[in-house]
Amino acid sequence: MASTTESRSWDQLPPFREAIAPDDQVLVVAATGGAKSTLIATLTLDVPSLVAIDSKGRLTLPRARVVQLPEYDAKAPERYDAALREALAWQTGQRQSLADRLRGIPRDHPTDRVILRPAHTDVDDPAPHDRIFRAVMRYRPDTLVWVDEITGTGATAHTTPRHLRALSSRGRTQGTGLLTATQAPFGLTPGILRRNARILIVGPIEPEDAKDVHRRDVDVALTIRPKTGRFMVWVSGDPDSPFRLYLPIPPELRRWEAP
Repeated sequence: MASTTESRSWDQLPPFREAIAPDDQVLVVAATGGAKSTLIATLTLDVPSLVAIDSKGRLTLPRARVVQLPEYDAKAPERYDAALREALAWQTGQRQSLADRLRGIPRDHPTDRVILRPAHTDVDDPAPHDRIFRAVMRYRPDTLVWVDEITGTGATAHTTPRHLRALSSRGRTQGTGLLTATQAPFGLTPGILRRNARILIVGPIEPEDAKDVHRRDVDVALTIRPKTGRFMVWVSGDPDSPFRLYLPIPPELRRWEAP
């Protein structure tokens, strides 16, 4: 499970101070009540170009439009594609690199933050979600994509929508970052997302789930209590991993409810 040496406590881990790049791939794993969505909402609060995929149908974010997508019809996919094209259209009338957009932009500035809500009949169906990821790659470069629950896209450890694989493999070439959250066991997360994630963030998890996370000191995550906002962070290639992470809830999210 972890290393052969005695594990440290969460407080003994070095703090995570590294900035997460706009085109990074990040995987966040925690059990129900582990504050995944609150963490991600905090991390992305100032991201001006954001596409969040909300399979739960309850996500809201500051300065973000919510678009309810129509039901997917495999016999007429062009209608679904047209709805996606409209939902993903640039609202500010300009396209910049995400890094440039993050520099000095006031919080009341118009942003291209959009939450896509697939129809309830399309939850867990990889076909409409493949169209969503395809549309993101076509119409929304220089954007951070947040998948609020990977299992809601129909992805499994063995089956992943084709354009999600493409987004994970080639997103960085067009400035697209991918931030994926899940409460499913680590071993059930699509392998390509586990391999390509430069940053792994783990919150409270169950003992049986920890067995699949082959990272140093992962058993420390078993001591993290839910709803404390505490997480552990592993950075690919960093010998000092893991780190401890705690982000206080910002004023904009004090009354916000996680989905």
